[in-house]
Amino acid sequence: MVLYITVIVYFVASSVVGPQNFSALLLLSQYLQLWYLKFQRINIIIAVVVPSVMVS
Repeated sequence: MVLYITVIVYFVASSVVGPQNFSALLLLSQYLQLWYLKFQRINIIIAVVVPSVMVS
């Protein structure tokens, strides 16, 4: 379920950010994966907030 949410956030963010920042977004997704392993509740908030901040 967590991985499913990550994939959705990843594709939504990638479509918004664009292909030029695709590698940076990939590193960001890997960084979020590490947070997912440590914090199971805060991570979902981070995964939603980070792309939102990137858009604005």
